[in-house]
Amino acid sequence: MKLKDFIRFLAITLLTVSLLTGCNGKEDEAIAEAIQIAEATFNETKQEPTESSDLFSFYLPKEYKVKEKSEHNIILKKDNQEYILFVNPNEALDSEVLFNELQAAKKEVQETFKSKGRFGYLLITPVEGKNYEVIVGIGGVKMTTLSTVDDIARDTKKMMEIANSVEYDAKQKEEKEQTDKKQ
Repeated sequence: MKLKDFIRFLAITLLTVSLLTGCNGKEDEAIAEAIQIAEATFNETKQEPTESSDLFSFYLPKEYKVKEKSEHNIILKKDNQEYILFVNPNEALDSEVLFNELQAAKKEVQETFKSKGRFGYLLITPVEGKNYEVIVGIGGVKMTTLSTVDDIARDTKKMMEIANSVEYDAKQKEEKEQTDKKQ
């Protein structure tokens, strides 16, 4: 190998390494920011619910729309991005059941928060392409989306606001249990 070729090879290698390191730095910064935002939002005063389903009510930011509702799931949409809100009203706000199930799937980033009888968490996992699966939860409430590295922190904030706002409708839950017993 000629000196000129060696220098070219070395330059390309160094450039590649620095670009890859820069990308990892950006990812690391986005994830660190998301963790701080998740914990801060978890500890904030919750938003008042503006939407409801059969078993629960929740805050829906103005820029989000309800795409589909089922008993325990709400699919939300903002622009071209979808979010899934799952609520298990049988789990208390300090329940770790959903987190433990998700934890078994070996998510890359796992952060938990506890405050005032509540258990919250943030899970971030790289998926296809340059996307990340972002999951936030509080007790029996879980919200999931696919996010880019540039949007992880923003998505985490809105998702935690929504999860934090969920209120179980005790009357509707009781009526459903009675109906289920009759069937």
